[in-house]
Amino acid sequence: MRAILPPPRAPLAPSSQLDVTVVPLNAPERAVVAALEAGAGCLAEFRDLLPVEEPALLRTVLRMCSRGLLVAGWSAPGVDFGIPGAPPPSENDLARLLAV
Repeated sequence: MRAILPPPRAPLAPSSQLDVTVVPLNAPERAVVAALEAGAGCLAEFRDLLPVEEPALLRTVLRMCSRGLLVAGWSAPGVDFGIPGAPPPSENDLARLLAV
């Protein structure tokens, strides 16, 4: 699982898909979104801020990335690694990543 997660300090940002998803977020996903809104910008900061067991946090971030709800700095188009099947980041997603 760790091999396909974003690196601990890779910038993370909510994608534009997060605003239009029809599937309700579960409690760990809501905690990740709240941490992003509070200023956390990477997986390492989530580990420090969120009262979630690390395996659950890693699964949550991986699931959110694969669903296109989070974008990571390393998943830009043209990069040789990332999460297969995740949609490429939009212009708004890239702007959010650059703002971190």
